[in-house]
Amino acid sequence: RSLTVLLVLVAFTAFVGIPLLPADSTGEGLIKILFTFFFLSALLALRDEKQATFRLLASALSIPIFALWARHIFQAEALVWFDSAMVGFVFFSLAILLTAQLLRAKNVSFRLVQGAAASYLLLGIAWAHFYQVIDELLPGAFSVLGSPSVPVETDLSLFTYYSLITLCTVGYGDIVPVHPIARSLSTLEALVGQLYLLTVLGKLVSLESEKKRKG
Repeated sequence: RSLTVLLVLVAFTAFVGIPLLPADSTGEGLIKILFTFFFLSALLALRDEKQATFRLLASALSIPIFALWARHIFQAEALVWFDSAMVGFVFFSLAILLTAQLLRAKNVSFRLVQGAAASYLLLGIAWAHFYQVIDELLPGAFSVLGSPSVPVETDLSLFTYYSLITLCTVGYGDIVPVHPIARSLSTLEALVGQLYLLTVLGKLVSLESEKKRKG
């Protein structure tokens, strides 16, 4: 059940929360509440991990939550790149942990498919935050519809969109990485997206084949 909640929250975050919530202080506060609930549901979904790993994850999650709310409460714009980096790192770590659970699975189940979908979306949201960090530290690293800069009020929404289409290797050309670091990160995401799909599909096929062989 906790994995179902996690999948619903991450899907809502990727396709509704970040793209559609208003780009003002109210929308930003709602996003932070959503992220907080998301991190708590992730802890519940990963409670079967080893005790040491679970404690480490719980400690790690407290850092981005603190950074998110500190910047919102104290309006510390200097923390924008820091909380984006921390949130992106946690999303990426959660994707890795869920994928590790998937690869340890002994049979195909609905929970396994849920974990695979959640991990894939987590990778996309993680990379969106990494792109935001690059744009904060290297202004002009991305070109949007011919403009050399990204509108501040919509950057996370744009980067989430860009990240997901890059992960799926679609690419419409409306957002283009200009700086070498931005290009390298975009290339890496496209590569990770394809390797992830190959790994997951290979795992599912091998489990199903083994089930038929034993049956």
